[in-house]
Amino acid sequence: MDEAPKWTSEQLELLETLRSKDEVAHNPALAPLAEALEKDPELAQRLDRILKWDARFTDAIGEVAVPFGLAEKILGNLECSNQPSPQVETTVPERRPRSRRRWMLAVAGVAAAILVVAVVLLNGLPSMSPETLLSMARDRFLENQGNGPNGTALATESAPERFPFSPDLRQLPGTRWRSVSDFRSAEALAYDIPLGVGQKATLYAVRCRANAPLSSRPPASPSMRTQNLAIAAWQGNGLVYVVVVEGGDRAYRAILKSLPQRLA
Repeated sequence: MDEAPKWTSEQLELLETLRSKDEVAHNPALAPLAEALEKDPELAQRLDRILKWDARFTDAIGEVAVPFGLAEKILGNLECSNQPSPQVETTVPERRPRSRRRWMLAVAGVAAAILVVAVVLLNGLPSMSPETLLSMARDRFLENQGNGPNGTALATESAPERFPFSPDLRQLPGTRWRSVSDFRSAEALAYDIPLGVGQKATLYAVRCRANAPLSSRPPASPSMRTQNLAIAAWQGNGLVYVVVVEGGDRAYRAILKSLPQRLA
């Protein structure tokens, strides 16, 4: 009876550098490792555990809240220091120490803080599902009803350039913007759009990425309907947009530039 192939130190170190199974399949230099993984199910399971751990660690870092405006402060300090901008290494080193992940576990608190700053500097964005984005926008909208806006509403100053109003919506007279202090772990700006007496829509411009596909324009019909609200999400300008509209489908369609309907 043949014995299972013995794992070499080189194989184990190579496992630590991989970010997906596709790297093994498409890199001729990793052909010996691909053969070892095919022959030894235990080695393949070890790689699965490593990749799953990486995914969980990445998700956990994405949940760390980044204070509003932190990116501008850090980048501003870098510019004032007259130091060259950090260069991002795009190549993966051929070999990494086997103990890298164990070391990260031992200093997870420090690593999380460092990675948060790195994410900000590299324009990394938190990830949310489309369902979460819709629910967050609904909750923020309902919290503001009857209580005044949550944040500072400004009528005379221009909104920050990093949060442009969506070009796919009608920006009606009287639209005001405000910061949103609690949109999970993402920076966000809210545009309150008056629709008429006692009605409004709010467009949330969110600096995040959706972990499932979103269209590049507002859908013709809202993705969520609740409490006479029509809610939809899409992406553009490097942002995710979520709009919450009072008045249901008819009011929702009326603020889309792509449709001819007018508000009643």
